[in-house]
Amino acid sequence: FPRYHIGESMTPQLVEWIHILSERHGIPELKSLASVQASTRDIAPTFGTKAHFGFMKHEVGKEPDPRQATQLALPKIFHQNSHMFRQDSDAFMFHVAIKYGRTPRQNWRASEVDFDDEGVTVLGRSAAPNAQPELYRAKYLVDASGFRSPLADKLDLREKPARFKHHSRSMFTHYVGIKRFDDVSGHPAALRPPADWHTGTMHHLIERGWYWDIP
Repeated sequence: FPRYHIGESMTPQLVEWIHILSERHGIPELKSLASVQASTRDIAPTFGTKAHFGFMKHEVGKEPDPRQATQLALPKIFHQNSHMFRQDSDAFMFHVAIKYGRTPRQNWRASEVDFDDEGVTVLGRSAAPNAQPELYRAKYLVDASGFRSPLADKLDLREKPARFKHHSRSMFTHYVGIKRFDDVSGHPAALRPPADWHTGTMHHLIERGWYWDIP
């Protein structure tokens, strides 16, 4: 930690779950993720606001028509949802886990994972020079490694060949200095949505694809 990771957009339901988990398990630090104000105060001023889910249609050679757009603005009764900067939010929660007694292992790679009726055994070692293998035993294992999950490979959980055939590619990164869509769209005030486009998760729809801005 910290490292880049996707999965940055909060939702009202997730925010409520975070509050429930915080109260039920006595972990007040979880509430630092529950709103952009709390995240900015407790973690870092690197989080974005999420006031809506927005969708705008685009056609080649044409300016986008504001009549071909949809925006689902979040009611003000909810906490102000955020777009998390995962490097910072993950590092924050990593240290929260240590505070509550977890033992961290960084630069540590699992080489073998075995399951039985009583739990799971994990064998691995640190990337440090001359590191010795380490064996861990637990009742269960949480795999948060993402879409390249080694457990999915080991347990053959991916369908091969997949039933769904499509030609697609997922690409994602962080940018700085991008102009706000509201500043370049030129849409008249009467056709603008309740919330500014740049204050939420905006999806730009193109033929056979889409991309989204998460400010």
